[in-house]
Amino acid sequence: RKHDSKMKAVVVGCVLLVASTAFVLSSSGLCEGRKHDSKMNIGLRNHLGLSHEEFHAPSLSVTVDWFNQTLDHFDRQDTQTFQQQYMVNDTFSTSDGPIFLLLGGEGPISTKWLEVDSAIMVYAKFFKAVVVQIEHRFYGKTQPFSDLSTSHLKYLSSEQALADAASFLEWFNKDAKQVVVFGGSYPGSLAAYFRSKYPHLVVGAISTSSPVEAKLNFIEYQEVVARSLLVSKQNGTACLNGMKEATAQIQKMMQTVNGRKQLIKDFNVCPSSDLSTVKDQQTFYTNLAGNVDGVVQYNIDNVAFEGRSLNTIPEICAIMADGSQPYTAYINMQKFLMGNECQECSYPATIADMKNISLSSDVADGTRQWVYQTCVEFGYYQSSDSNAQPFGNDFPLNYSVQQCMDVYGIAGPDISWTNTNYGGYNISGTNIAYANGLIDPWHILSITAGPFQEGCTAFIMPDNAHCYPTASAHQSTKSFFFSLAFPFSSNMYPPRASDTPELQSARKGIMEYIAVWLS
Repeated sequence: RKHDSKMKAVVVGCVLLVASTAFVLSSSGLCEGRKHDSKMNIGLRNHLGLSHEEFHAPSLSVTVDWFNQTLDHFDRQDTQTFQQQYMVNDTFSTSDGPIFLLLGGEGPISTKWLEVDSAIMVYAKFFKAVVVQIEHRFYGKTQPFSDLSTSHLKYLSSEQALADAASFLEWFNKDAKQVVVFGGSYPGSLAAYFRSKYPHLVVGAISTSSPVEAKLNFIEYQEVVARSLLVSKQNGTACLNGMKEATAQIQKMMQTVNGRKQLIKDFNVCPSSDLSTVKDQQTFYTNLAGNVDGVVQYNIDNVAFEGRSLNTIPEICAIMADGSQPYTAYINMQKFLMGNECQECSYPATIADMKNISLSSDVADGTRQWVYQTCVEFGYYQSSDSNAQPFGNDFPLNYSVQQCMDVYGIAGPDISWTNTNYGGYNISGTNIAYANGLIDPWHILSITAGPFQEGCTAFIMPDNAHCYPTASAHQSTKSFFFSLAFPFSSNMYPPRASDTPELQSARKGIMEYIAVWLS
């Protein structure tokens, strides 16, 4: 899930789906950090006989409409409804072609993925499919209520979202066409869950960068970040060791008044922050880690078609290994990621922002909603409780869990029930293709190896990162707890000449599995 760290955010630990250590829940901290944008083949193009120039799904072919959706699918006495946004591109569809259903997640949906040669549109052309994208309840323009009060958010859950998709399909698929469901990050998990829970409605699922296993203390996230930095072809060892040394010096400076004053100056900490308090210190450490997390999670993702650019592991490692002292290099690297933004590390201010229930607030971009879901269902808290990472031990699990109580009055997520309900690593659905990049920390919570259920497989891309099919909920000026914003792995983006052989192979393999399911 994309890291938008330019916000006062308590980064708890992730979705950055399928999210980071801040309540993204990723490490993009409470501090106001750099905004990390991220979203969802040459090999596949060649397989289909397509060139870059000849393929383009014109924007005029995308229609936007609304579906009258049931508010509570599990209380038949509750007859309330709301309007759910959906988008359709039928450019390549024929009367006997299938439906490709793209699930929205922790952010607003966008026509962009249906306008360009994203993987799903390449598949749609080959299989003559109509592509439909539905927006997740409580995100984007699909708002069941006039505010985001906790009493309303009780209707926000993955189970309700899956039932929304089922209800929509029953209405939309009047001709009983075959359906393949797609998703990346949190929507990737939803795609796998949907095939498991509603196998009579879809013949298969493409589940990309999908953390199907809920986990409270996701310590492995920062461990994968460390390994991804270490194996960087440019200065990997110096990069990782430099961050460790810099963190140790920061921890030492944090113990004295003069040291904290110097940290505030060196890292451009906002005036509202008070580094003499434990919570603001934890937020500071979380934010520094979160800025790096966002780079690793979306390393070299192909977002150019959206008019955006991302920083990469080689870029930040080049700064860390430029010959400067580790502390100085770390300052320069953080400034490179933050730009002119100051680091907002005030925990009280962040909590106050997160409690704002207005739909016009900064946190209504999806931040308040997604953090609620992590506090109820998933966890994904990217803590510093592992020693096998470079960011110290100053944003422990309780820092993230406490935010659930401070913002929503919730003790924390029921991870056990979530995994019992969906199966977690033991998910029982057939005909599911999982795709993960090993640089992406979220692959740890996905399915990456057998034994597989019938019709299932896992595509592994060693040099690829996370994905992002929808416009992230964390694109605004705030990046709270973490971003699953969990945004698909690289296999969902438009293809390009620099794609790795493994990525090209994965796209081709996914198409072959779809062909089998549809036959």
